[in-house]
Amino acid sequence: MGDLGTDGYLSMVRVESANAADNEATLPPGAEHRPQVWARRELSGGVRLD
Repeated sequence: MGDLGTDGYLSMVRVESANAADNEATLPPGAEHRPQVWARRELSGGVRLD
């Protein structure tokens, strides 16, 4: 992650998706599952960046 620069980690957010607990996914051998994550960012004052 060298493209972040020396202090880029201070303003980054890492998002990981998972199928866990009540949303568990069991797949047969060779099957694929591609979970999706939808996110949005809001700045203070209610300004939204999608």
